[in-house]
Amino acid sequence: MRNPSRLTYGLVCLAVALSLSLPLRALSSEASAPWLLENHPLTTFPDKDRTAAAERRVVRIGWFSQYGPFHSKDNALWGYVPALFEALDHFMDWDIQWVQVSLDNVKDKLASGDIDLACGMIRTPERMRDFQFSNIRAGIYATTLHVPRDSAVHYMDFADFDGLTIGFYHGSYHYEIFRNSAQKNNFAFHPVFYDSAAAIARDLEAGRLDGYVDGSPDGGKTKVVGIFDSRPFYFVAAREDDYFIPHVDAVLSRLQIFNPRPLSNFLNTFVDPGNPINIALDREESAWLQTRPTLRVALSNHAESVSRRGDNLFLENFVARIARNMGIRLEYVTAPDYESCLTMLRENKADIVSNVFPGRNFRKQYRIAAGLPYYNPQITLASTQTVVPGSGLRIGATREMLSVRAAYRFIYPADDVRLFETEDDCFSALQQGKIDAYIPFYPGLPHTKYDARLAYQTTLAFYPMALGFNPQLPPQVHSILSKGIAGLSNAEIESLLLEVPPLTGMNLLMYLARNYYGVLLAVVLILCALRVCMARKEVRRLKEVAYTDLVTQGINRACFLRKAAERLEEKRPCYILSANIRHLIHINQLYGCKYGDAAIRACYSALRMSGSPRDLVAHGGGGRFLCLWYAENDAALEARLQDIFKVFATYGERLGHLVLLTVGIVRVASDFDKSTTFVAAAETAQNSISKTAYKSSFAYYSADLEEEKQTTIQIENRMLAALEAGEFQVYIQPQFVLQTSTIKGGEALIRWQPSSGETFSPEQFIPVFEQNGFIRLIDTFVLEHVCQWLRRRLDQGKEVVPISVNQSRALFLTENYADKLLETLRRYNVSKDLVIIEVTESMAESNMPLLLKNLRLLRKNGMKIALDDFGKGYSSLAALLKFPIDILKLDKEFLENERYDRLLKPIIALGRELHMKILCEGIETMSQFNQLKKLGCTYGQGFLMAKPMPLSAFERFMEGTLRVDMLQH
Repeated sequence: MRNPSRLTYGLVCLAVALSLSLPLRALSSEASAPWLLENHPLTTFPDKDRTAAAERRVVRIGWFSQYGPFHSKDNALWGYVPALFEALDHFMDWDIQWVQVSLDNVKDKLASGDIDLACGMIRTPERMRDFQFSNIRAGIYATTLHVPRDSAVHYMDFADFDGLTIGFYHGSYHYEIFRNSAQKNNFAFHPVFYDSAAAIARDLEAGRLDGYVDGSPDGGKTKVVGIFDSRPFYFVAAREDDYFIPHVDAVLSRLQIFNPRPLSNFLNTFVDPGNPINIALDREESAWLQTRPTLRVALSNHAESVSRRGDNLFLENFVARIARNMGIRLEYVTAPDYESCLTMLRENKADIVSNVFPGRNFRKQYRIAAGLPYYNPQITLASTQTVVPGSGLRIGATREMLSVRAAYRFIYPADDVRLFETEDDCFSALQQGKIDAYIPFYPGLPHTKYDARLAYQTTLAFYPMALGFNPQLPPQVHSILSKGIAGLSNAEIESLLLEVPPLTGMNLLMYLARNYYGVLLAVVLILCALRVCMARKEVRRLKEVAYTDLVTQGINRACFLRKAAERLEEKRPCYILSANIRHLIHINQLYGCKYGDAAIRACYSALRMSGSPRDLVAHGGGGRFLCLWYAENDAALEARLQDIFKVFATYGERLGHLVLLTVGIVRVASDFDKSTTFVAAAETAQNSISKTAYKSSFAYYSADLEEEKQTTIQIENRMLAALEAGEFQVYIQPQFVLQTSTIKGGEALIRWQPSSGETFSPEQFIPVFEQNGFIRLIDTFVLEHVCQWLRRRLDQGKEVVPISVNQSRALFLTENYADKLLETLRRYNVSKDLVIIEVTESMAESNMPLLLKNLRLLRKNGMKIALDDFGKGYSSLAALLKFPIDILKLDKEFLENERYDRLLKPIIALGRELHMKILCEGIETMSQFNQLKKLGCTYGQGFLMAKPMPLSAFERFMEGTLRVDMLQH
């Protein structure tokens, strides 16, 4: 969610990105030698009887003190590599003995037979001559320079690096990387070499070292002042070894095939990728802070969610914490309402507003700047009945929620969000039928106003809160506060936002004295006494309400976050789980909210059963739950989950409806220094489970999921700018008449060609666009370019063919879709038979009546409709009777079936009976081409005939200067 708007933010993101890259991506495409699969046959689960009966071989593993792979204290050894061998024990018959070595003597220890294997070595030409390296890498080091927290060294300031005494591990390749950087950037340093991390820590604390270089940006009590390189590390054995390395490769291959994520999870357990990173300031930032700056914070006096409550603050606590951490003083200026706060930023009467929506249009509309999003809660709706967000609803919100309104409309642009002065006005409008629902409170902040007459439901819209900035502020303000945000964990942020300290008696007396000046002293004292008693009672009641879930009467998400943070401080291994009742909305729609609430209570009871008394289970809204469980190991946890799945399956049978539970799991180790983003990681794992799963299932969090999430964030951060910069291109894949092999038309496709040179495939960005709604702009973009191209060709008197245009459900399932489409064709004066609209059967799942309405409107106005992806997933022949379509597009999955001719023959015959043309996609061989022609398939497209091509190439293709001869394939 972080989207820096200035170059300085890049330094922050670079450090964060490198820290997140530490979890292993060990299981790449590297494979072991072919003979391994013959000598070590793969099994889905370890053969326990064979393992128990076999004589286990003693294998000595060399270890050297280094953060991440190995930790040692009080004669105990733990870390990533020991955990890895614990996991590999399922696949090997070794008894592991650990032998301490140093990087300098690993070669001699291997040669003498004192050890059999070591782990943590970076490949170099010299080491390749000395060691036998594994084919599969074990992890990645990021060469990082750490200095004490109080050091005056600035971030990536090479002049400050000059003359430093830097600690390195003996034989560490990080020394070569750092030395090369020093030569390149003209600074000198004094190296000191060590055998252990403990020795480095002692000398650093004693002042004998100015800093040290290792492979992790997470330095505990240090701060990062430079990140220089990242390289993979491997297992090594003696050069003549022909047993240990092949055996390690073999078992890692098994782990890769049957569960490609565990290695990442193990490193996540022992090297915390979510720890906030302490990043040093650069020289310009330090100079600005030395001026002892004061920033003016604009506060609204209107809404409780953004204003003072006595001496206690809500969002202001976050700004104050960051400012205090970074050494910035704050001055508070008040405004009558939130919009006035934004005006004060624009007019240079204030410097910061605590929360704004950082979207481009919002910033442009109010002419302000925004920082990094620091909190991303869901937006809730209140209504008298269940509503479907995005279906053209009339939504109410108070004027204090301008940012929330922008965030909601970003996800649901089809809904009309109307502004009212107060929440009471919203409620009145709802009762009078002027709106369908309203946003009852600021997302993610404490709220206690629940009305039994209303139904509360969360939406898919989130409110990414960010600091709002005066656009005239120096850039150092943005970068300093961004580094401050990077230095806070999500748990700290959530505790600041969710915890509301109660009013004390003294605060209340001061409040009354300010507001009731002149009242008789006796009356004041009596009223104060009564007020204090009532206030304390009310505070206790509100606190209980604030942390109690209305449906389950158990704890809610806010309470869970507080208690979980306390439990994690105990440093006991545990698991964080995010569970979700799949398609709970279907139960509400089919049976009523009463049954939906019953399903929530049943899930809550199931998640609490047969666990430790110290387990935590909380309902997080909708069908979502958060759990903190204590279990001996993964197997015990999974056995408990399977029991819960059985309970849920039985519940679904009684209800007469399939009820599924999906669970994301994060392992939490005992050596974490602080609570971090475990909840977000568990939710990431839960969201990774296939939406088409047919049974309850679970998934563990891994670095791969985090990488996918980062890719999604990168795509979302760049998509608007990419569209404006012209990075999206329309491609056409030609379509042919199979009987004559002549061109019939083409299908318009979208391609992203970033100017930076990196690539995003449609499989990467299309699902993201479909989820966040950006696909509407892409669909419109493609339609406009196709119409422009057709108009230009017609004006030049050149040949044109019909072009098929894909339409997403987000665009097609809107009330005025047909009118806008026809208006676009009229604007370009393009005949209706030259544009074919492609829809999918899955659209019916969202809104069948609206789908049929738009299809019939298009057909009534002379448009041709194609049903795309027929045969993909669970297609229904009934769709051919329900939908008014002209062309049936058969998915390429038909051709992947060995008996596709038997499948296609009746479908093609049925299509003819219904007066439809049949087009088959994915034709790649001449045998497929000839068989389809024999079966009577009308049209075809695929790589056999032509791949998708830019519009200019498609023109040459049509004119004969670029032609594909199918017989050459």
